[in-house]
Amino acid sequence: MGIFKTNAMVISNDKSCLFPLVCRANHACVPNCTYIWDDETGLQNLYACDNILPGEELTVSYLPDNMVEGRTSRRGMLRALYRFDCICELCSNDCGIMFEQDERDRVKAKMLIEVVNKTAETMDCSLGGDVHKLMYSKTCKQLYKHLSSMRIHPTLEYLVLNCLFSISILLLDQEQAIQYAERASCLSKKLTGGTSSNTKDWELTCTTIKDQFEDLEILQSAVNSWCFII
Repeated sequence: MGIFKTNAMVISNDKSCLFPLVCRANHACVPNCTYIWDDETGLQNLYACDNILPGEELTVSYLPDNMVEGRTSRRGMLRALYRFDCICELCSNDCGIMFEQDERDRVKAKMLIEVVNKTAETMDCSLGGDVHKLMYSKTCKQLYKHLSSMRIHPTLEYLVLNCLFSISILLLDQEQAIQYAERASCLSKKLTGGTSSNTKDWELTCTTIKDQFEDLEILQSAVNSWCFII
């Protein structure tokens, strides 16, 4: 059970599995791979999310997708959950300007995420603009721009793109909604493959989004179930 709890991967809300190959991938705070469960084939697929040189180790992240903490917090969580001290490239670079800048960037990213989530808690999910929705949109855009200058796991970028798409729909900004849907579709293909349900859903959204804006009542019904928390 100790081996299972340490190495198993969650594949649904109530299931975890142990995969003899994929589960051997070690952790890196900025990994070069990501993984996704394919329910149809019964396979855990590994995808490259960065350029990988011949002989380079394949790594995945053991941390939550929305985690942007500094080195001390990351190491603390990994030690508590998996009983090891992270020595990935990001954590080992413990001196110099690049390390200090990364730590500062992560503090700012965390602050922006907190503002986004706090705004989302009190935001009205009815279609149309108001002060709270505009604040949410502005902060999300600041966060997305800030993350683009950092070395992070692209799954966090994907989460923010989801939020930018959702708030664009809420603000009835069709042009921006299409733009973010296309970006999310490209990133989903990179993270989960071209045939995954995530990628197929985004591709369908890109082709049908204009039609969805023609029936605001149905669109409002869909928005009511969306989550705006990162």
